[in-house]
Amino acid sequence: MERYLTRDLINRFTSVDNNVFTNNVPVGGILDQQQNSILSNTLRPELNYSNTWGKHELYSILGLEVREVNGEGYTSRFYGYDDETAVSLRVNYDVRYPQFHNGSMMNIPFMDDVSGTTNRFISRFANFAYTYDKRFTLSASARKDASNLFGVRANQKGVPLWSIGGAWNISNEKFYSNELFPFLKARVTYGFNGNIDNSVTAFPTARADRNSYLSIPAVVITNPGNPDLRWEKVGVLNVGLDFTSRNRLVSGSIEYYSKKGKDIFAWGYTSAMAGFGTSIVKGNYAEIKGQGVDLNLNVKILQRELKWDVNALFNFVDDIVSKNIREGATTELINLGMRTRNFPKSGYPLYSVYSYQFAGLDNQTGDPLGILDGAVSKDYSQLNRASFDDLVFHGRATPSHFGSLRNTFSWRGASLSFNLIYKLGYFIRREYVTNPFSQKSTWSNTHSDFSNRWKNPGDEEITNIPSFSYPYNSNRYLFYLRSSALVESADHIRFQDINLSYRFNNTILKRINISGFELYSYINNIGIIWRKNDKNLDPDAGDIPPIRTVAFGVRVAL
Repeated sequence: MERYLTRDLINRFTSVDNNVFTNNVPVGGILDQQQNSILSNTLRPELNYSNTWGKHELYSILGLEVREVNGEGYTSRFYGYDDETAVSLRVNYDVRYPQFHNGSMMNIPFMDDVSGTTNRFISRFANFAYTYDKRFTLSASARKDASNLFGVRANQKGVPLWSIGGAWNISNEKFYSNELFPFLKARVTYGFNGNIDNSVTAFPTARADRNSYLSIPAVVITNPGNPDLRWEKVGVLNVGLDFTSRNRLVSGSIEYYSKKGKDIFAWGYTSAMAGFGTSIVKGNYAEIKGQGVDLNLNVKILQRELKWDVNALFNFVDDIVSKNIREGATTELINLGMRTRNFPKSGYPLYSVYSYQFAGLDNQTGDPLGILDGAVSKDYSQLNRASFDDLVFHGRATPSHFGSLRNTFSWRGASLSFNLIYKLGYFIRREYVTNPFSQKSTWSNTHSDFSNRWKNPGDEEITNIPSFSYPYNSNRYLFYLRSSALVESADHIRFQDINLSYRFNNTILKRINISGFELYSYINNIGIIWRKNDKNLDPDAGDIPPIRTVAFGVRVAL
């Protein structure tokens, strides 16, 4: 009875007849119970062979992996529950009751549910690597993965995957005599990776339910089934260079990669007449291609009694949707930047941020203004139907440049390290006032934008937040919610964590049969030290910043 949910349900389902109140949801507590379990069984026989003769080295693996994952769960709800006696009261789920606050007809929420899933996987794999004279290495791998999720016919359930690569240890060549970098190795690989999506299956799946209007058992299709589902396949080319300087003061690697993905899962539309209750389905609709560069650099700046080590990671990635056979509507493209279903657009990054063009506020009413056919407009119904050519493409919804910089200082048994991370080249859509006339929502307590809204003529010079509108205009609200006024750069640099530890002298510890003893403290999510947006937003968390955690501990090794 102390929770709002409990009091709200009791009140909403209370009937009044001649000033007589009937609690169709009984007065008392509401007990919700949920239990989930997962049982996984894996069988992995593997045969390894290795041999070295003369200048030749051979390593090989041949194996099989069979895995089954069973999941079971249930949820239940007891109304009118008494903690002391563990007694609950029955309710009638078959009757539609008028809601006390607005008179609409609803059934009492039925929460009892039992679920079960079985997923099976089988993999056959083989790997080998051959090295000649510690200079040249040839490697190859092949596998076939299969799952019960895909394919109506047996030969559709699996996907063959393979890769081949080579490496050249340049520093072992007689002609190589670079004293500055005594180790230098070049490598290249090409092959295919596979991926599945557990949310879609080849066969239709459904869950048992109740029809609230007829009060009879019903079945709701949760997945329409698609016999043409296939594994995602991504072809990857990697070219890399590993290096180490004299005395190992500088070491690292630089790598270029190129990817081409086929049969990528994406959302698309199907006929609303198919009888599935939704016209939006997921399937192998898209193809993507991308490339990137990864640089890993380790530098030993000080190597005396006081040591200072630096590890730097620099990453660049660029991707584009080369084909999507079921592209979404304009509103779906905008919703992509609002963290919902992905309807990628051909010729643009897989995750992109789009918006309607925002043209400021009306100086007399504070209404948001948009651009329609090249002119300023307040025809929100038409503005919300803008074509793709009228949208603003801001850029990627994921970083194009990202990395980290970790500094580690050590002196005798003490060690201090801290990590800075950066993410650049992407955009977010910031949160806005919740729909003021939706259930359990008010303008006054949902977002700070409400206090900074347009109130009087002239405020349009200092704010781009629209005025309060009554009666509520849903098209007006949706236009502003999807407009460029709410799109911000997400570029930022974050002080991610700091670690302080002290390891005690091993000589003393060995006398008491302890091989290691360390005290440590760790702080994570310290905070942002620079951001490009001027709204004080944390791009990784919206309006709710990540939780800062502090830990202290002891490590003992016997």
